[in-house]
Amino acid sequence: DLVVHTGNVTQNSYKEEFRIAKDKISKLNYPYLIVPGYTDSKPPAWEYWKHYFGDFDPLYENEKIFFQGLNSTTRDSTEGFIGRKRLRKFIEKVLSLSHQKIFGVCCFHSLIPTPLSVWRTELIDSGDILSQFARSQIDLCLNSSPSISFNVKIDHTVFSNGGSLNPERFDESIIEIEIYKKGNVVLKEYNLKTGQVKSVGNYNITIFI
Repeated sequence: DLVVHTGNVTQNSYKEEFRIAKDKISKLNYPYLIVPGYTDSKPPAWEYWKHYFGDFDPLYENEKIFFQGLNSTTRDSTEGFIGRKRLRKFIEKVLSLSHQKIFGVCCFHSLIPTPLSVWRTELIDSGDILSQFARSQIDLCLNSSPSISFNVKIDHTVFSNGGSLNPERFDESIIEIEIYKKGNVVLKEYNLKTGQVKSVGNYNITIFI
């Protein structure tokens, strides 16, 4: 099991907000991976992030999973950027271990525009990223789009957006992703306010071949 948070752990990039977020996340009973979001990128947020969360591009790996976090934020801007250098290093690792592990990647900015979303953020190099993913064995790509859940499969990759822990704007919700041995991927949305659980996706991916 792995908990993935795709950004906006703070509201204003204040040091105290980072401390509170770290305290809450540290209470999880599972390993976790967190990347910065737009509201975590206002100067001098990078100093606070490094102090409380460490790496901007965190990695989680065990015998079954290789999950890479990528910092797509730019300082105090809604626009995002990953860059070919970081992407190339990740893709090289994917190709070297292809079909040996489940490969996942996450970043704050969505690679695919989310229908009906009120969230207005843009990944400048999303075309390059999607092109590389299409040629590689990336199983999961998780992004942030807290106003609405949106999932789609393109080639070999399942893209999943959604989930929010900010009760001021949306109902608090999380997305659970279950991956079964034969490659069946089931996505469920848990509304933490109402207790409602609904299926938001069911896909098949090619793994361990």
